[in-house]
Amino acid sequence: MTLTKEIKPSTPGKTVKNTKSGSMIGLIIGLIILILSLGGMVFLILTLPSKAKQVSKLRSQSLTSSMSSQDMALLKQMIDISQIDRETLQDSFPDEASLLNFISLIDSLKNDQVTVAQFSVDSDIPTKIGRNPSFLPMTLVLRGKPKAVEQALLNLAKSKYFIRPVIISYSSDQTGENIEIKTSFQLFVSETYAKTKS
Repeated sequence: MTLTKEIKPSTPGKTVKNTKSGSMIGLIIGLIILILSLGGMVFLILTLPSKAKQVSKLRSQSLTSSMSSQDMALLKQMIDISQIDRETLQDSFPDEASLLNFISLIDSLKNDQVTVAQFSVDSDIPTKIGRNPSFLPMTLVLRGKPKAVEQALLNLAKSKYFIRPVIISYSSDQTGENIEIKTSFQLFVSETYAKTKS
């Protein structure tokens, strides 16, 4: 059912009809404009990272070309100073060769009050989730005196390696003198190692 309303025009003898269909056309045009605007915004958002890289590259080129010899010497000095920090950070993500150093660290947790009851690399193929670094899943079981086991875990946590605990379980013997802690964790590894293993 269409509702109509007569509007008397200024010229005699003519009648104009106003219907709801006119407002529907306006609504459809508005929706089309909104969809086109959203499409344009999505396009801009998708192209923004590549444009940012281009701007950054041009800015770097401009900065490099306008550097004085004094600026270059200062930049070289800063790179040399940060060399140790960069190497330390790189060592925190073991590759195939330096993975033996991590295994030696696990072996060093043993003493007269702590035993490594189990240590295993649960997969030799690194796993990657999203944009996070690749990791190897591992399992470690320590047994011994409570304070000594706690200190061994603390030594592992304070090591230079990036470790993310996934599961930790705790049990003790009937006397409470000895405990067992089982942990499954992720050891983050270098991307070069991950690429060679995948």
